[in-house]
Amino acid sequence: MAKLTVGEFEKVASGIYLEGLAVDDKRNVVWYSDVIGGGVHGLKPDGGIVSFNAGRMWTGGVLVNEDGSVLSSGPGGIMWNNPDTGKSGWLLQEDRRQANQRH
Repeated sequence: MAKLTVGEFEKVASGIYLEGLAVDDKRNVVWYSDVIGGGVHGLKPDGGIVSFNAGRMWTGGVLVNEDGSVLSSGPGGIMWNNPDTGKSGWLLQEDRRQANQRH
């Protein structure tokens, strides 16, 4: 991405519904979720994209944890992904049995 002055902008994406922007200073990536299209994506300065959780729809909040994992909230709870290792899991997972009892 080019350096911009105040009042200028550079279009980096279109046709997606962005949510949960999070800056990852260590990797030099801006993470976001595509609520409607699914997944969590990272935009690199050279325009490259890193993605995971492609099938997970309606992901909202995204943040970078102290250990470097990218946390994302959405259906089922809060998921973690480590972009460096490819490992992932649930930090907090909704208990479907309890959710069904509420309805």
